[in-house]
Amino acid sequence: MVEGRKKDLDQSRRRKISRKKLTNLILSHPAVKNVACIAFPRPRSGANECALAFLLKDGAELRFEALKTF
Repeated sequence: MVEGRKKDLDQSRRRKISRKKLTNLILSHPAVKNVACIAFPRPRSGANECALAFLLKDGAELRFEALKTF
């Protein structure tokens, strides 16, 4: 288990995005069991980019478009 963050904000298309808020929002979806947000640098700019991984509850289905709408 990983706890804590070195920093919480990432830049995406000139907007600051809170990893904690994004993680909590996805975790609030009824089909989602757990979420992880991993930051890694973009090769060209060096700015951080956030990749999300989420685990669904047993028997749950969730399409990316439905998650974006949520």
